[in-house]
Order: sequence, then C-alpha cells, then structure tokens
Amino acid sequence: MTGYGMRKFVGGKLICGRLVTSSGTDDELKRHELSAGDFAFIPPWTEHQEINETDEDVVWILIRSGPEPVVVWLTGWGGDETKAD
Repeated sequence: MTGYGMRKFVGGKLICGRLVTSSGTDDELKRHELSAGDFAFIPPWTEHQEINETDEDVVWILIRSGPEPVVVWLTGWGGDETKAD
C-alpha cells in the first residue's frame, strides 16, 4: 500500500537507521535514500511511501500540519482507496 496526506504537509527527520521514501507515479517513481540526520518534506497531495529495507531499527520524527493527520491508503501507485491494515 502507499499513502498520501490530503491537505496536509509532512516533514520528518530521521534520527537513526536508514529509510527509503518513494514518491511520484509509476512512470516517474523517484526513490530517496535517507540516513540519520536527513530531513524530508512531503508536500500536500503527494503520493508517497516510507520503507525500511534493513534489519536496523528506524527512529523517524514526523511533523504534520493541522490538528489531525489525514491519510488516504491506496491499493498501489495511483490506485483506489483502501483501508489500512
């Protein structure tokens, strides 16, 4: 599943571990590898996914706009909405 935040921005700082974020569309999927100390900004309405591809624990501090997160889970890139696992 992939998810994106509607009407919200997400910012995050990776404290420890390695994390991969993907964003874009199937045709233009972009992969960003993050290490401890890196910061990521995900604009509103951006389809994205965070993945830990290692056995190492990840500590990730997230900052979201607004009082409550608004997340839509999708069946795949550009897919239909679905419920979270």
